[in-house]
Amino acid sequence: MDQAGGIAEVFPDYSVIREEIRSKNRDEVESLFGEMLLQTIFLRRVETDPAFRWSICIKISSDEELSEMLRRTVTSSLPGTEDGTGEGLLRLRMMEQNPDAICCLFAEETRLPLHYWQTKRAGFLYQTILYQTALQTSPPERPKLLHPMDHAITTSFREEADSEVNAVHSKDLLGSEEITDAITAVACHSFLALSYDERLSILNRRYPEDGWEPLISAFMMFEPSVLAILDGARYSAATHQIAAARSLYSLACSRADDPGIRQLSYREMGLISRNIGEHERAFSEFQSALEAAHESGESDSVSLNDELIYLCETAEKLGLSAEGDAIFDRLISIARKMEGEERVRLLMQIATSCRRSGWFDREYALIEELINEEDCSDAVLARLNTLNRAMRRDGTLDSALLTDLEAGAEADYTALRGILAFGAFQFDDALTWFNASISIQNSPETRLWRARASWYANKPPVNIHSEKNDHIETHIISGLHRGERIRDLIRLIPGGGEDEGYDAILVLLEGMRGRAIPETINSVTRDLLNLPVPQEERARMLRIAGKVLSECGIPDAIPVFRKALRITTSKEARAGILSEIGYWYETQGQPKKAAEAYTRAVALHHEFPGGWAGVARTNAQQGEYDTAIEAINTALTYMPEREESLMIRTLLRNRIGTDGLEPGLQKQIDTIDRSLFIWRDAVPSSITDRYRGVMASEAAIGEEGRCSSGAPEMIGVEEVLRIRNRVIKALES
Repeated sequence: MDQAGGIAEVFPDYSVIREEIRSKNRDEVESLFGEMLLQTIFLRRVETDPAFRWSICIKISSDEELSEMLRRTVTSSLPGTEDGTGEGLLRLRMMEQNPDAICCLFAEETRLPLHYWQTKRAGFLYQTILYQTALQTSPPERPKLLHPMDHAITTSFREEADSEVNAVHSKDLLGSEEITDAITAVACHSFLALSYDERLSILNRRYPEDGWEPLISAFMMFEPSVLAILDGARYSAATHQIAAARSLYSLACSRADDPGIRQLSYREMGLISRNIGEHERAFSEFQSALEAAHESGESDSVSLNDELIYLCETAEKLGLSAEGDAIFDRLISIARKMEGEERVRLLMQIATSCRRSGWFDREYALIEELINEEDCSDAVLARLNTLNRAMRRDGTLDSALLTDLEAGAEADYTALRGILAFGAFQFDDALTWFNASISIQNSPETRLWRARASWYANKPPVNIHSEKNDHIETHIISGLHRGERIRDLIRLIPGGGEDEGYDAILVLLEGMRGRAIPETINSVTRDLLNLPVPQEERARMLRIAGKVLSECGIPDAIPVFRKALRITTSKEARAGILSEIGYWYETQGQPKKAAEAYTRAVALHHEFPGGWAGVARTNAQQGEYDTAIEAINTALTYMPEREESLMIRTLLRNRIGTDGLEPGLQKQIDTIDRSLFIWRDAVPSSITDRYRGVMASEAAIGEEGRCSSGAPEMIGVEEVLRIRNRVIKALES
């Protein structure tokens, strides 16, 4: 066991985790659950945050024991050798990609509701981990390139691995993936060896803390080749890391004697600058790329370089060209003299630059020309379709409409790159992408993303005062940047919808991180109660606050709900609050208390389908099936298309009674039955094993043993019911 009482072995077999869960009390199991979450969060960061991985690998390489482990692991991971980390890493990666897998595993073994562990996970993130919005954001896809630090480390092992390691290049995808996985496994082992507080400190840190220069310096200690530096730059560009890509391309330029490498590096830096709207810098970088191309001797009077096209495009953006679109006419004339794939590629590149410069007539002419080529791509056809939709009846293009469409597409594309950088914890770069997107097309959604990035990057946006039509969350983050008091920011919440209010309260609680939970909640509750708004609006705000706490598994939700209950006179609002209280108890595995709250809710508001569904679920969990059937029928009377209610009715109607069984068997079946109404639409396959175990325990034990070595296999609840009914018929015969 490690210092925190969790599993010392990283990536243990599922059967080991199951045994640990079964052997512990409730508090110890919850601690173990937190340990599992920490492992998945670490994996998420080490595989998606390049700066984090660099920092971790530098730490490992400076530790003699860990460095030796890394040498052995990397050497044994080369093609043709046995790899002992693959299955374990795959298990953890599956859990990281589907967090509910951990919740299902713990719910299956503890017999507590799945929602209990889901709220525990949410509460763990809220109370323990910074940057939770980034953890909930889609990460960029891992590039098919060897990570620059991985490449440097493997190169440093040339003596131990001899020529085998040096033969593994980033283009050797099989070798690079195996080496990357091996280094990831050693990183996770080193993470487990730390104390709980040290782990949290590492996960809650921003990387790089002191800019990219220290990491670049550490990278250079491994004496990477220029090609390795270029691969690192490509990796950073592929993961939308602006600062890292620029630093590495600049490094490649300074170390390269080959003008072709300088040409490539300047061009790539120019494309980055162009994409974020830094046209002056892009113009200079494309000029340098063109000069390097001339220096290489590959350019002549009849050839055409991409750099020249990009240079003309940025000249148009800066208004430096007095000839306007005539430049593109000359480029087109030169490109048409080319042959084969090069001709098609250049014409397509020129068409794209014409579009970016707003010369849509010339783009349309080029697209029509490219349609007749044998290698016409889907992109050409899609673009032609867009242009045709913007055609007026007189056969002319609606340039204003196309300009708006292009601005929207470019703004969306740039914002997407910002979101992917945000998901890789690169908040400074994300902020740059969002600023670029806003400069093209300003929207409330992009301003919200910019506010989030600036909040995590600790860099107030240039326009710190949010706009009137911004989301409430944007207003609150701007207020936090200005250092406004929480009680003043709470005044911003009324007037928005439930979703906006939920997000606003969540970000306020996140902004108060580090304070004691009860005192924090009391402070927020007190400020909500003192809002200068109608009483029903205060009740609504308290209900939303209670819901935030409830879904984070924080018990203080109940007192907040009760305060809301005391100040509202609306029967619909009171019923909704009672239903929230019922759901809290249901989530905590207390169906009796939950049923009481749901029953009070429908007594206040009879036409409340959600309340009746809660009555049905919680009574079924207690074995009160007649009451459950009556309740679910009432629920469907008021909302006949609700899928959950239809599923509950199907279970209750098709469930064969156990009255014909002897008392012992009847009790076993009834105990298993109640869990069907905890899991909702899908349940672990182990429940079918429990049904079969009532009929043939030895066979079922063998089958359960096979299942227990893997993650929970979820199957439809109706299929489980069919198996259950077959078992009962077999027992009765």
